Amino acid sequence: MFYTDMKDFYENGGGFRQGDIGLTFNPDQRIIGKVILHHQNWIAPDRKSGFSHALLVINKNGATFESGIKLKGKSFHRIGSQDLFKAYDGYKMMVIRHEEMTDKKFIEVFPKFSEEYNEMIYPYWRLPLYFIPPIARRFNVIHPVVCSELVAKFYTLIKDKDGKPFMRFHLGVYPDYLADMGDLTYGQKRFHIVFHGKVYHPVKGHS
Repeated sequence: MFYTDMKDFYENGGGFRQGDIGLTFNPDQRIIGKVILHHQNWIAPDRKSGFSHALLVINKNGATFESGIKLKGKSFHRIGSQDLFKAYDGYKMMVIRHEEMTDKKFIEVFPKFSEEYNEMIYPYWRLPLYFIPPIARRFNVIHPVVCSELVAKFYTLIKDKDGKPFMRFHLGVYPDYLADMGDLTYGQKRFHIVFHGKVYHPVKGHS
């Protein structure tokens, strides 16, 4: 079961948690997003492509850490934080959650992780490789990662109760790969969809 209304998600489902994965469409990268959607139709396990952007939720108020956004005073799209409710108001979003993610696990990893990646330039040069995941996994001579790879990289650093990482790799991971992890047919069974609907602030409404 997952929530389809943001207010209901907050009032009855507890809302966002640290470490939630958001899948949506980046309004700052409309053309790139359409290209990504097209290519995912060919490489996604279910041959369906509904999301072109991935982000990591870092607190219950909807702050994010993501790649491919505009930062004040900076040129090019970069990795950084923004308010999910303002940035994606009215946009469709799916939120998936690992059943073993806790605030403690998140806090143990995120500070160092964010320090390492914050304000890195979005690697447009990796996109051609990214459309062929097996190749993208073998070639990353420059450190930056695209949006879904950033999220997946974080999840390779979180360990489950058996000491195994939540995800085994991050290079070549695309947004719909993350979305399909929450699907019981194609996904990894410990990831679950907790919300799938339009974004709006649960108290203030649409901006």
